[in-house]
Amino acid sequence: MMSPKMHYYVLILIIAALGWGRGTLLAEENPGEFQFDERTVLMLWSQDSTEASSGSAAGTADQFSQYLLQSLRSILTRAGYSPGETITLALPSANPLETAITKGQEQRIRWVFLASIQVSEMNLSWNIGIYDAKRGSLRASDNFSTFPGLSALPAIDDSCQNLVQAWLGAIAQDVAIVNLTENTQQFSGPQEDVEIWYGSKDTGVFAGMIKQGALEGLYIPFPEGKPLTIEAWKEGYWPKTLVLPKGVTDQTVRIRALQKRASSVWGLGTGTGKLLGATYLYRWYPVPDRFFLRFDNSLWAGYSFTPNAIPFWHDELRIGVGLYLQNAVDGRLRLASGSALSGVISVLPSSEKLVSRSALDILVEPFWVSLEYHFPRWALTGELRLPYAAGSGFLKQGWLESSGGGPFFFMGVLIK
Repeated sequence: MMSPKMHYYVLILIIAALGWGRGTLLAEENPGEFQFDERTVLMLWSQDSTEASSGSAAGTADQFSQYLLQSLRSILTRAGYSPGETITLALPSANPLETAITKGQEQRIRWVFLASIQVSEMNLSWNIGIYDAKRGSLRASDNFSTFPGLSALPAIDDSCQNLVQAWLGAIAQDVAIVNLTENTQQFSGPQEDVEIWYGSKDTGVFAGMIKQGALEGLYIPFPEGKPLTIEAWKEGYWPKTLVLPKGVTDQTVRIRALQKRASSVWGLGTGTGKLLGATYLYRWYPVPDRFFLRFDNSLWAGYSFTPNAIPFWHDELRIGVGLYLQNAVDGRLRLASGSALSGVISVLPSSEKLVSRSALDILVEPFWVSLEYHFPRWALTGELRLPYAAGSGFLKQGWLESSGGGPFFFMGVLIK
């Protein structure tokens, strides 16, 4: 028979053993939450073209499926998420939620996109759900049906964009998401009604519009410290793409004034040899801010300011072409070059000693060059001209020089 002291020690050992066993059993039954990757998105998709009566329809289904997946990848990338593995399901899932959760837990990826596409001869439809493998829930979904033609492509893009935006809005208040920013990005700028987009205007998320020089952007739970692309857009102006290297921060992002997209401009100016006059010019851009046709009209007087001098009147009509040489169409400093052809009508009024005379000189410019500094709606321009006279009027045949020697110089203002 064991002594009471021995009974005491045995009881302690039994309790310890039971406690250890219970702890081991609980660890096996509830191993705790998975450590999920919350910056990567797992994509599942299935395709059903059984109603299609031809192999070409099945091929069309493949094309639409790949386009939808590519659209999702592009939008997710711009939103700061990394598209992960794409898994093809043999058949549409009878239980999408269970399938998404299972695949997500297997891959240790929290966000699972499950797309199902059905194609027939006259109909294309798709259903996309975004599932949370960590919480076992559906966070956003979208479905649409249309004719399986080229017109379906914009509808697919809109569907994907609306879906991702709805998902980002749904998780914006989710406190359980880790390593995501808690700040809203502040913007400022000198122009009113400039739209700010996270990503691009075509596939991104609308952050808001600058009003009275400021904007508090839409809150989106972007990953902390990860670069974020934004686009500034305004109707009639060139958009500007910026990259925030550290993502959303507590510092205000200054949006510089956008440059107006020029389809035509007019301007005024004068130059060497034409100081007693002015030049009116007009440009038309078949390719905005890249290639243009120009039409100039200059009227000036030549006058020596000596006793008994009379003004010598000139009117030049000039046409030409020009091309901007820099890559950026919205750059502030721009270099342009081109060629031109002009006719100068010169009239020498009659005087006591002279009879009125007039003539037409034809000028050819194989090459001219200008340097311009652009503001959003206007620009300063300086131009060097190298005209060649054909010898048809008062001017002798040959290259012309200004009165001080060298090429002719023009300075003016362009209004967009």
